[in-house]
Amino acid sequence: MLQNELYKIISRTEKRGFREGLRYVRGQIYSTSKYYVFRHNMDKIPDMTSQFNNFRVIEIHDPDCALFGEIYRVWPSETRPNDEKYIKELLRERSKNGIMCFVLLHKDHLAGANWLSRPNHYYSNLAIPYLPDEYISYWTFIVSSYRGMGASKLLKSSSLCIAKQKEISSVISISSVKNTPSIRMNLGIGYKIIGTFTEQRRLFQYRQHFMAMNSKV
Repeated sequence: MLQNELYKIISRTEKRGFREGLRYVRGQIYSTSKYYVFRHNMDKIPDMTSQFNNFRVIEIHDPDCALFGEIYRVWPSETRPNDEKYIKELLRERSKNGIMCFVLLHKDHLAGANWLSRPNHYYSNLAIPYLPDEYISYWTFIVSSYRGMGASKLLKSSSLCIAKQKEISSVISISSVKNTPSIRMNLGIGYKIIGTFTEQRRLFQYRQHFMAMNSKV
């Protein structure tokens, strides 16, 4: 285990710099993170298109298209996956695993992106009570110049509408309890909080716990 953690520290330091490597080490030694877990039953999805002129949401299928390369370029570094090749491979396996990549465009300029898929290896190992065939919404970002105007609502609600057309019956979304804008956005497009998910790291040991909203524990 220590050898694996050492590899992660070195890899993160090389790709993101010394400060990010140090931040990762500190987080592994002692940290607690708490998240709200939301579920959308795809019943009522608000139509946000009338509120945004010159914006549109499309689904990308080709990992080698120029627009997909633009996604990785403008993706905020603090949330961007380290390996561009990795996310391209995810998109190539779309037809097999049902992975969907949506982008928000403003006058043909990239304004944001959002992914939907069945829980991957990381998410499937979280202590979250997924429903059969449930999808998860993740890797959502809005380019800085478009933040603060509700663009994320348009992106995520449009993504849900397309997913509903493909007969996806429910979608999970996860937000930090400290991320008030994300919480409001999810509630505003019909997500319901089903519980809280807590991650604890102590001396490179990892623990997780899910508590349903109706739990009295």
